[in-house]
Amino acid sequence: MNEKPTESPILRISSLETDRPTEFCLQPDAGARKSIAVELDLLALRKLRFQGTVAPVGDADWL
Repeated sequence: MNEKPTESPILRISSLETDRPTEFCLQPDAGARKSIAVELDLLALRKLRFQGTVAPVGDADWL
């Protein structure tokens, strides 16, 4: 798991490695954070990060 997390906001399950976990880190830019803040009726959203790992489980499932 020393690989660099993916930078694309889209994780296509069909293109992920099936023999090891895939790390991701999504950090929206200022414009995207502003849109999210408006959608959530917030005054502002200064920081946002969604980070984790998608791991294969068995032959057809993901965790």
